[in-house]
Amino acid sequence: MTSKHRRIAIAGRAVPALVGILAVTVWLPALSARAQVIDRDLAACARITEPARRLACYDAVMRARAKAGERSPAAADQEGMPTSPTTLSPSASSASRPLPGTRVAGSGDDFGLPPPPPPREEAREYILKAMRRSPTGAAILTMDDGAVWRQIDDKSLPRLRPGSKVRVKRGLMGSYILVVDRWSVRARRIR
Repeated sequence: MTSKHRRIAIAGRAVPALVGILAVTVWLPALSARAQVIDRDLAACARITEPARRLACYDAVMRARAKAGERSPAAADQEGMPTSPTTLSPSASSASRPLPGTRVAGSGDDFGLPPPPPPREEAREYILKAMRRSPTGAAILTMDDGAVWRQIDDKSLPRLRPGSKVRVKRGLMGSYILVVDRWSVRARRIR
């Protein structure tokens, strides 16, 4: 048995082509309208200048979008989901509250959170106690407090006198830079 009408498959079922086209033409405008609402809401969020309120607005839009994807847009609108920019922006009272996961100094509400990292020391001054060379020619510097630093680059460093001031500062990617007079070399602390 053959049919004169062309059939297409929608959701695994054969449907006459005319019905399929009609369904798509009804469904696409509704989808487009919902996308325009979300785009309008995102544009409203972008106009908010305060970062915390802007982020809260974006989060609200994305939550609404995720919920709308789980149910039909009509059901989402009936449940009172935000669809206008005015309902998406947080109220003035919520703008004064910190966002979840943020730490407020002295608030006492940090129970269970890991302690904040201690401030990093960017540079330290030493007095050179002794200098020697490794078998490969790298400088090994012993400081007045017992710290020992080994040169890791291949720059030439002249023999330094004990008592010279050495400044050690942080370099990139975990390295350190030793600065003595007008010379600087990359180094690693070995003791």
